[in-house]
Amino acid sequence: MFLAFLDRLIKHLPTKVHLVVDQHSVHRSKAVRAWVVGHAEQIELHFLPPYSPHLKPDEPAHAEAAPGR
Repeated sequence: MFLAFLDRLIKHLPTKVHLVVDQHSVHRSKAVRAWVVGHAEQIELHFLPPYSPHLKPDEPAHAEAAPGR
């Protein structure tokens, strides 16, 4: 499903896409990495650090509900 999204994204935008993604396993999968290498002229993925509450404005809202905190 993510690859289909990426494919549609590059087909609808005339310039190179710089997409910021999190560290979800789908975003780091072998299939996605291979697809991105094959489309390097059209898209580049930029990964957020594994834990970056300062980059997620809604993080404090969930901090109290999270177990172990």
